[in-house]
Amino acid sequence: MSRIHLILGCFFAPALLFFTVSGVLQTLRLHKDVKNGYQAPEILKVMAKIHKDQKLPDASSQSWPLQGFVLLMSAGFIFSTGVGLVMAFKYFRPRWVIGVLLAAGVILPLAFLMV
Repeated sequence: MSRIHLILGCFFAPALLFFTVSGVLQTLRLHKDVKNGYQAPEILKVMAKIHKDQKLPDASSQSWPLQGFVLLMSAGFIFSTGVGLVMAFKYFRPRWVIGVLLAAGVILPLAFLMV
């Protein structure tokens, strides 16, 4: 099981890092120009376009191969996360710590939404 987790992680790591970094840049709105102020670097605009639309800024349509890869990456990430959780419960002691961390990972983002 750990071998599958490792293989999926290594294969999808570059794409996951790209989409994570580009997502953070979008969360911080660093991909958008601000009137009379900040001018976003072109690379951030390109990264945002790829992240949001699966295409380059000048392309007329989405790249279906990239869309397929992103779907495959998402499925691999979901599966690999499940495998990682199984391994955590199998190998980490005490198990209640894993349960508390999982609960906190659900409760904290929901609480932050309410603030």
